[in-house]
Amino acid sequence: MALCLIAAGGQCAIPSETSRFDFSTNGNAQGWAPTHSLSPFSVSGGVLTTQITDNDPYMTSPVVSFSASTYRYLSLRMKSTAGDRNGEIFFATSSEPTIDAKKSVVFEVIADGQWHTYTIDMSVNSKWTGTITRYRLDPASGGPNGGTIQIDNFVSLSAPPALMWDFGVNGDVEGWTAIHSLAPLSTGGGLLQTSLTGVDPYMHSPQISLNALSIGSIAVNMRVHAGNLAQVFWITSDDPVWNETKSKTFPMTADGSLHPYEVVLEGHPSWKGTVTRMRIDPTDSSSIGSQVRFDSIWLLPSRNHLAIESFGPDRTLIPKNSSFAIHARVKNMGTATIPMATLSIELSPGMALSGGLATRSLENIPNEGGEAAATWNVSAGTSAGIHTATLTIDLIGNPAHNRMSQRIFISNPAPAVESIPSTSHATAFFDAGGNLVLQSAFARLVALANPGGHSPVMLYARTTLESPWKLAGVLATLEPLTLKQMGQSNPVLADVLPGSASILMDQPDLSSIRLSPQVSGFSDAGLSCQLDFSITREGRTIDCTARLGAGNQQDFQICRFAPLTFKVGEGSFGSQQKQALFPGVEWLVSGEVSSSTLDIAAPGNIRFAPDPHWITVPSMGVFSNDGLLCGLAWEATQEWAPGKIMPAAAFASPNFLENQNNHYLSLFLPSIPDHVLPNQLTASLPYDLLKNSWMDLEARIILDAAPKDTISLVDHWLDLHGHQPAAYPINQSLEESIEISRQALLTTLWGSETRCWQHATGFACSPTPGLAYLLWLDYLETGSTAARDRALDAVTYYRANNSPGILSSQTNMHIFGWQAPFVFGDWNGSIDSMVSYGVGLSLQMRSDGSYPPFGDASLVDPNGRELGWTARRAYSLVSLGRQLKRSDFLTNGKKSLDHMKTFSVPRAAQTWEIPQHTPDILAAAQAVEAYVAGYEAFQRLDYLYAAIYWARAGLPFVWFWNPPEWVTMRYGSVPVFGATFYTGSWFGRAVQWNGLVYAHALNMLAEHDSSYPWKQIADGITVSALHQQVAEPGPLAGTYPDGWNMVGNYPQPVYINPENILKNIFYMEGRNPNLTTLQMGSQNASDSGTVLATSRCDHLSTAQFIPRQFVSIEISNPIGETSRILVAGFVMPAAGGVWVDGIPLEQVNDIDAASQGWRKKNPYILVRVLQSQVSHTISIGVPPAAVGHWQDY
Repeated sequence: MALCLIAAGGQCAIPSETSRFDFSTNGNAQGWAPTHSLSPFSVSGGVLTTQITDNDPYMTSPVVSFSASTYRYLSLRMKSTAGDRNGEIFFATSSEPTIDAKKSVVFEVIADGQWHTYTIDMSVNSKWTGTITRYRLDPASGGPNGGTIQIDNFVSLSAPPALMWDFGVNGDVEGWTAIHSLAPLSTGGGLLQTSLTGVDPYMHSPQISLNALSIGSIAVNMRVHAGNLAQVFWITSDDPVWNETKSKTFPMTADGSLHPYEVVLEGHPSWKGTVTRMRIDPTDSSSIGSQVRFDSIWLLPSRNHLAIESFGPDRTLIPKNSSFAIHARVKNMGTATIPMATLSIELSPGMALSGGLATRSLENIPNEGGEAAATWNVSAGTSAGIHTATLTIDLIGNPAHNRMSQRIFISNPAPAVESIPSTSHATAFFDAGGNLVLQSAFARLVALANPGGHSPVMLYARTTLESPWKLAGVLATLEPLTLKQMGQSNPVLADVLPGSASILMDQPDLSSIRLSPQVSGFSDAGLSCQLDFSITREGRTIDCTARLGAGNQQDFQICRFAPLTFKVGEGSFGSQQKQALFPGVEWLVSGEVSSSTLDIAAPGNIRFAPDPHWITVPSMGVFSNDGLLCGLAWEATQEWAPGKIMPAAAFASPNFLENQNNHYLSLFLPSIPDHVLPNQLTASLPYDLLKNSWMDLEARIILDAAPKDTISLVDHWLDLHGHQPAAYPINQSLEESIEISRQALLTTLWGSETRCWQHATGFACSPTPGLAYLLWLDYLETGSTAARDRALDAVTYYRANNSPGILSSQTNMHIFGWQAPFVFGDWNGSIDSMVSYGVGLSLQMRSDGSYPPFGDASLVDPNGRELGWTARRAYSLVSLGRQLKRSDFLTNGKKSLDHMKTFSVPRAAQTWEIPQHTPDILAAAQAVEAYVAGYEAFQRLDYLYAAIYWARAGLPFVWFWNPPEWVTMRYGSVPVFGATFYTGSWFGRAVQWNGLVYAHALNMLAEHDSSYPWKQIADGITVSALHQQVAEPGPLAGTYPDGWNMVGNYPQPVYINPENILKNIFYMEGRNPNLTTLQMGSQNASDSGTVLATSRCDHLSTAQFIPRQFVSIEISNPIGETSRILVAGFVMPAAGGVWVDGIPLEQVNDIDAASQGWRKKNPYILVRVLQSQVSHTISIGVPPAAVGHWQDY
């Protein structure tokens, strides 16, 4: 049931039989095998069926052999009830015959039990080269609950279909209709079924809207029992009448078997314009009752289609009598190389070419995405207003192949900046040239006076009252409106022209203006546009509300309304920038381009207009080299029309969408994805703007010449929102939340025979003392004896069956720490292990303080430097150095902290699967931890400020909003702005364990800084995780998913242990889960006189300190708890000892065996005390002579 595709040479290109699998013979799986976690195959009725039996199910193909360059695509028709959306195709090649993670492409499965066809571009993986020799299909992540997988076909393709009907859902004819001499259509078994009832049988497709230039052929896979010829017809928006002129016949085989037919349509003289419907006459027979079956009907891409990607001027504001350029960029969307194309430009009066020919020739434009460009230099005349440039493309044998006209507005020039009086407050006025000015002390808007009214708008900012004004860019208020009148099939572009302007308010604290652009050709029909702007006294932002309204005369269908398009940098810094930020989607540095393939391969890299659920903090901005932050911020949940929320956003930095020397930041309506497809700018499903109704769009324009940094964009959104969002309420107490997590550690992930835990469902068990420690905190917090007993059972087994030091193991832990030995003992070996770990880190460090990369070699530069490779190691080294008072650790750790100051974007903490360049919240989290540790060790304010910076750098990864009832989204955390191995996209997907590590770091920082609501953010992230956690009893109880798809609002396996949840819950309960280190004698931990005491306790403080003689410490813990204190940097005097509340403590040889006591483990003093009361005073050394009541001294 595979298609026969026409290759570039014009002959039928059928892949090797072993790479086409249609399972058409009952009982024959065609060499496929249920390799792992799948039941034996059954094949019947053209369908392969299997059941998922456990985690990680996959099947492997027989040997195949075909060219990767010829067959880039795979088409998989599959039905799944597996319950998750994670599909993946692995492959082997003749040069790399092993199946591995480097050679795979991830795709999203719709697991609804219906047939779906997945067309997968395998070439997004750079290793799809040479000869493909085998496949492996992972249809789902799997699990013990299983699910059914059915596969109809698995086909190699040279090009993906533009439109397909596969008839996979029983009862769904997918819009096709039997019109004449055919029985009513039905579907079953993946086939569209009918029979002949008379002469001239035919059926119609549903309504479509496709550019004929983009379609080369129609592929019909059908079964007919009578006749010799079939025929296809079509109608277009310009010619909606069915006739023979718009048709093509083809021979067919009437033997009752399925046959694929491809009918080439391109080149047909009537195949042009917008195709709106297809018709198929399946046979010329009139044999009553003869059956007809369709397996699929596909419209395939053209061999020769040169699309116009962009055409227009190099800027938005073009003054009279100025010179500018017009750029055209074209893309070959066809399947064959275009040997020659000519591009010709025609200009309306008022513009003229200033040199060069009107026609440009382009040669050998590569197929399937090859691009080419042309530029014309133009002079603007003396007339302000709308002018037109027209581009015509001619191909060999196909004159006027494509054509586009572009409106160009020629404006009166902007006034000189110094000619407009500045103020120290808000004001609105008309200047001497008639331009309308709205300004504050630090931001300025100038609406230019032009024929008919005021537009476009210039935007400025300044740093202080004495600073000069900087041009920030242009607000393109004259973007054409795309609309339909009811009953029209094609949208039209309506020019938006300058209209009236007025001052609404002129007060020192708040001023506002209104612009009322005119919609050319539709104002008399009642269509009106209005833009209100307001500014406060010292505002560095301008609030805007744009309204499009229909009067009482007629209804409209709106395809595009984009009144808030900010061309940042136009006329000033242009396409340059220091950084640019689109939270959740892009974080660029100088010289980078948005929608690049640095973090995700094509076609996933295209993300200039994403699904709004991808955007974490609804804002976007550009930070210039001279410190100007320009952008837009908005409320994603604003109601732009009754019942409609989430306006669409577009971001192109620099402006590749229009090939202009600026950055493109735009908010537009109607919204994605309900009306506009992602990465489109015009609605495929227009919004019905009915009589006496409106569309509103609200946003804040950011013109900040004194920001802290790029991340100040988030601050502006929070200021717009009014406050830090509260966590989405959850109907359970923190103690109940601890109980839910406990179930994962008592049952779900526990291996009773090995007394070990799985890190996640389906993983192997490993000794994990860190999880035993969390159960112990559970016991201290809730009194759960089950938690206590499981913790003791695990650590007793570990110590009995492993070498000393096992309790210092960090296995399966996301957040490093050495708490377990301070609770359960094993001090002798664990301290040695801690020392060894620090020594190892010191040996790995490079001379500049950086660390070499880790992870997959295909994702990293072995000589590179990145924050994520160093931050976690720096944190461990500084923490160990402080706890153990190792000056070498501290010196090396400080070198790493100073090296980390060279970075400004968090990257490279997850290079086991993520490219090193990709922005990464985990890198930010680990940098916060490292710098907090550095501040605690050295009391250097620059380290505290660095911790604050990296804490702020994590904010763009956290969703600060959510659609109604989308409970997991608020404070969910996207892990990276990129993809696993460049193909497995994480956009719009939370990975909450990453966010919880960040939350833990914020909790650490909150103990030292109150400049931001760090604690509230950390708690919000934790609550989002609790919403994601499986609270119900069952095989996943207490775990939470590795991912959560925020677009579809569903979890994505695997399910992982609740370590990160518990540590942050304990913070919420006021119980610090980390070790506490008390620093005495100096602010610098490495100073010779500094003494450090470390313990796992509820409270630790200094009672008295006499250098080199005496240390007295207050420690608090629950009654009955054993407190262990490691003292470093204190040399016990010969006559010294240890006292608890003035009573001497026995010196012992084995600190782990004794119930209480102390011992020297050079260079440390180890103290173990059983808490007989909540607080004790531990004194070490020789007490001052004045303390005469102490016993035995």
